Amino acid sequence: ERMQRWLQEQPKDLGVAMHLAGGYLALNREDEARAAYAKVVENYPRHVPALNNLAWLTRNGDITQAVAYAKQAEQLSPNDPAVMDTLGMLLTMQGDKVRGQRLIQNAAERAPDDLDIQVHLAQVLVDQGRVEEAKQVLRKVIEKAGNGHAAASARSALELLP
Repeated sequence: ERMQRWLQEQPKDLGVAMHLAGGYLALNREDEARAAYAKVVENYPRHVPALNNLAWLTRNGDITQAVAYAKQAEQLSPNDPAVMDTLGMLLTMQGDKVRGQRLIQNAAERAPDDLDIQVHLAQVLVDQGRVEEAKQVLRKVIEKAGNGHAAASARSALELLP
Protein backbone atom coordinates (compact mmCIF):
# COMPACT_ATOMS: atom_id res chain seq x y z
CA GLU A 1 0.00 0.00 0.00
CA ARG A 2 2.84 2.37 0.79
CA MET A 3 4.47 1.75 -2.55
CA GLN A 4 1.17 2.27 -4.35
CA ARG A 5 0.59 5.56 -2.52
CA TRP A 6 4.15 6.65 -3.21
CA LEU A 7 3.73 5.90 -6.92
CA GLN A 8 0.55 7.97 -7.05
CA GLU A 9 2.66 10.97 -6.07
CA GLN A 10 5.90 9.88 -7.80
CA PRO A 11 4.69 7.80 -10.78
CA LYS A 12 8.12 7.70 -12.44
CA ASP A 13 10.05 6.30 -9.48
CA LEU A 14 11.55 3.32 -11.27
CA GLY A 15 12.98 1.64 -8.17
CA VAL A 16 9.72 1.63 -6.26
CA ALA A 17 7.74 0.62 -9.36
CA MET A 18 10.02 -2.38 -9.97
CA HIS A 19 9.89 -3.39 -6.29
CA LEU A 20 6.10 -3.24 -6.38
CA ALA A 21 5.93 -5.34 -9.56
CA GLY A 22 8.45 -7.81 -8.15
CA GLY A 23 6.48 -8.03 -4.92
CA TYR A 24 3.32 -8.90 -6.80
CA LEU A 25 5.26 -11.49 -8.78
CA ALA A 26 6.67 -13.05 -5.61
CA LEU A 27 3.15 -13.31 -4.23
CA ASN A 28 1.91 -14.97 -7.44
CA ARG A 29 -0.40 -12.02 -8.09
CA GLU A 30 0.30 -12.12 -11.81
CA ASP A 31 -2.46 -9.75 -12.96
CA GLU A 32 -1.21 -7.05 -10.62
CA ALA A 33 2.41 -7.76 -11.54
CA ARG A 34 1.56 -7.50 -15.24
CA ALA A 35 -0.18 -4.16 -14.67
CA ALA A 36 2.76 -2.87 -12.62
CA TYR A 37 5.31 -3.90 -15.26
CA ALA A 38 3.10 -2.36 -17.97
CA LYS A 39 3.21 0.93 -16.05
CA VAL A 40 7.01 0.73 -15.86
CA VAL A 41 7.18 0.09 -19.62
CA GLU A 42 4.82 3.00 -20.21
CA ASN A 43 7.19 5.31 -18.32
CA TYR A 44 10.43 3.58 -19.39
CA PRO A 45 9.83 1.87 -22.76
CA ARG A 46 13.47 0.72 -22.98
CA HIS A 47 13.59 -0.97 -19.56
CA VAL A 48 14.62 -4.52 -20.47
CA PRO A 49 13.73 -6.35 -17.21
CA ALA A 50 10.25 -4.83 -17.19
CA LEU A 51 9.71 -5.65 -20.88
CA ASN A 52 10.94 -9.19 -20.33
CA ASN A 53 8.70 -9.81 -17.32
CA LEU A 54 5.74 -8.15 -19.03
CA ALA A 55 6.27 -10.43 -22.03
CA TRP A 56 6.19 -13.54 -19.85
CA LEU A 57 3.18 -12.40 -17.84
CA THR A 58 1.24 -11.60 -21.02
CA ARG A 59 1.73 -15.06 -22.56
CA ASN A 60 -1.61 -16.56 -21.50
CA GLY A 61 -3.73 -13.58 -22.50
CA ASP A 62 -2.17 -12.49 -25.78
CA ILE A 63 0.77 -14.53 -27.07
CA THR A 64 1.26 -12.19 -30.04
CA GLN A 65 1.63 -9.19 -27.73
CA ALA A 66 3.86 -11.21 -25.41
CA VAL A 67 6.20 -12.03 -28.30
CA ALA A 68 6.19 -8.36 -29.33
CA TYR A 69 7.32 -7.31 -25.84
CA ALA A 70 9.99 -10.01 -25.82
CA LYS A 71 11.27 -8.96 -29.25
CA GLN A 72 11.51 -5.38 -28.00
CA ALA A 73 13.61 -6.61 -25.09
CA GLU A 74 15.75 -8.66 -27.47
CA GLN A 75 16.42 -5.63 -29.67
CA LEU A 76 17.60 -3.69 -26.62
CA SER A 77 19.62 -6.52 -25.06
CA PRO A 78 20.23 -9.31 -27.59
CA ASN A 79 22.80 -11.15 -25.45
CA ASP A 80 20.81 -11.26 -22.21
CA PRO A 81 20.13 -14.92 -21.34
CA ALA A 82 16.88 -14.07 -19.52
CA VAL A 83 15.60 -12.28 -22.63
CA MET A 84 16.70 -15.14 -24.90
CA ASP A 85 14.95 -17.63 -22.63
CA THR A 86 11.70 -15.67 -22.47
CA LEU A 87 11.58 -15.05 -26.21
CA GLY A 88 12.54 -18.65 -26.89
CA MET A 89 9.79 -20.01 -24.68
CA LEU A 90 7.21 -17.65 -26.20
CA LEU A 91 8.21 -18.46 -29.77
CA THR A 92 8.03 -22.17 -28.96
CA MET A 93 4.54 -21.69 -27.52
CA GLN A 94 3.57 -19.75 -30.63
CA GLY A 95 4.78 -22.57 -32.88
CA ASP A 96 8.23 -21.35 -33.98
CA LYS A 97 10.05 -24.24 -32.31
CA VAL A 98 13.25 -24.00 -34.34
CA ARG A 99 14.06 -20.41 -33.41
CA GLY A 100 12.60 -20.79 -29.93
CA GLN A 101 14.68 -23.84 -29.12
CA ARG A 102 17.83 -22.23 -30.53
CA LEU A 103 17.33 -19.20 -28.27
CA ILE A 104 16.75 -21.37 -25.19
CA GLN A 105 19.85 -23.44 -25.91
CA ASN A 106 21.89 -20.26 -26.35
CA ALA A 107 20.50 -18.85 -23.09
CA ALA A 108 21.36 -22.08 -21.26
CA GLU A 109 24.94 -21.95 -22.54
CA ARG A 110 25.31 -18.32 -21.44
CA ALA A 111 23.69 -18.87 -18.03
CA PRO A 112 24.55 -22.37 -16.82
CA ASP A 113 23.73 -21.40 -13.23
CA ASP A 114 20.24 -20.07 -14.02
CA LEU A 115 18.24 -23.10 -13.00
CA ASP A 116 14.95 -21.98 -14.54
CA ILE A 117 16.66 -21.64 -17.90
CA GLN A 118 18.18 -25.09 -17.41
CA VAL A 119 14.69 -26.55 -16.83
CA HIS A 120 13.58 -24.91 -20.08
CA LEU A 121 16.62 -26.45 -21.80
CA ALA A 122 15.50 -29.87 -20.59
CA GLN A 123 12.08 -29.23 -22.13
CA VAL A 124 13.79 -28.40 -25.44
CA LEU A 125 15.89 -31.56 -25.25
CA VAL A 126 12.78 -33.67 -24.66
CA ASP A 127 11.07 -32.03 -27.65
CA GLN A 128 14.12 -32.97 -29.73
CA GLY A 129 13.96 -36.58 -28.52
CA ARG A 130 17.11 -36.22 -26.41
CA VAL A 131 15.51 -37.63 -23.26
CA GLU A 132 18.67 -38.93 -21.57
CA GLU A 133 20.35 -35.53 -21.93
CA ALA A 134 17.22 -33.88 -20.52
CA LYS A 135 17.32 -36.21 -17.53
CA GLN A 136 20.95 -35.27 -16.87
CA VAL A 137 20.12 -31.57 -16.99
CA LEU A 138 17.15 -32.04 -14.65
CA ARG A 139 19.22 -34.07 -12.17
CA LYS A 140 21.83 -31.30 -12.08
CA VAL A 141 19.10 -28.72 -11.44
CA ILE A 142 17.74 -30.78 -8.54
CA GLU A 143 21.23 -31.20 -7.11
CA LYS A 144 21.93 -27.45 -7.30
CA ALA A 145 18.51 -26.15 -6.30
CA GLY A 146 17.82 -28.17 -3.18
CA ASN A 147 14.20 -27.43 -2.30
CA GLY A 148 13.76 -24.33 -4.45
CA HIS A 149 11.21 -23.60 -7.15
CA ALA A 150 13.51 -24.81 -9.93
CA ALA A 151 14.05 -28.13 -8.12
CA ALA A 152 10.31 -28.66 -7.86
CA SER A 153 9.91 -27.96 -11.59
CA ALA A 154 12.79 -30.28 -12.39
CA ARG A 155 11.42 -33.09 -10.20
CA SER A 156 8.01 -32.76 -11.78
CA ALA A 157 9.48 -32.84 -15.29
CA LEU A 158 11.75 -35.78 -14.43
CA GLU A 159 8.82 -37.82 -13.13
CA LEU A 160 7.03 -37.42 -16.47
CA LEU A 161 9.95 -38.77 -18.51
CA PRO A 162 10.18 -42.43 -19.47
